[in-house]
Amino acid sequence: MLDFLVKLYKCINACICCRNIGCYICHSPRADVQYSLHALTRRLAKTCNWTVALKTLIVIHRALREGGPAFTEELLNFQHRGRVLQLATFKDDSSPIAWDCSARVRTYGLFLEELINRIDLFI
Repeated sequence: MLDFLVKLYKCINACICCRNIGCYICHSPRADVQYSLHALTRRLAKTCNWTVALKTLIVIHRALREGGPAFTEELLNFQHRGRVLQLATFKDDSSPIAWDCSARVRTYGLFLEELINRIDLFI
């Protein structure tokens, strides 16, 4: 369990240290925002590793919080075409701890989907 906590701490620190997510998205053309969103959701859909999925969700969450209206609007447009995160069947079978972490990743994904749905109600 300690190994899991160390990996989680390093993962979150790497994402927190990247302070320019909001600045990058705020000052990017709409096409770059669309491409970034598409790349993040494609990465999330293709991975079977819980750490990669968690990092991707953290980046999406930070971009949603700090990215300004362009990212939020593109995320809502992307959501209307289907589920954005698509984590209902996500699982990492590489180890027993990874299997437990997969459940946490799915829960975090559901939290972000609920957050996106709430934003959609207010816009």
